[in-house]
Amino acid sequence: MMTPKINGISIFIDTSAIISAFYKNDNNHLTAKNYAYLLAKNNYKVMTSNLVLVETLNFIKRKNMASESNNLCWAIKNSSFITMLYSNDEIENKAFEIFTKFSGQRFSYTDCTSFALMKLHNIDQAFTFDEDFKIFGFKVNPELKSLP
Repeated sequence: MMTPKINGISIFIDTSAIISAFYKNDNNHLTAKNYAYLLAKNNYKVMTSNLVLVETLNFIKRKNMASESNNLCWAIKNSSFITMLYSNDEIENKAFEIFTKFSGQRFSYTDCTSFALMKLHNIDQAFTFDEDFKIFGFKVNPELKSLP
């Protein structure tokens, strides 16, 4: 199954970008909101995964923002802007391979499933503030500076 490409580009949105766009106290809030606006304005379709959604909602709920996490959940689930990709046995097996092969990296298991989904759906770019996507070889947007 091929991921639909809008304007020839597919972008995977990671937890860090969703949180930054949503959470006003985040250091990357304005950058994330502006970048999301540009994607929407240019009619790009953005993909994410059910595991990224879980990770995002858990983070927001832990900030004692239960009603906000509920609102965000429904907004993402009903979004025409975001397409949800789901993990399955093939993705889990590939994620496990990545997780164990790159045990020296700090890749989370959710990151590894994201990497596997991105490879399966031929997505080479991520909307993220997580350096791990760049380390694994994906292009990240907005462009991340290397950590000192």
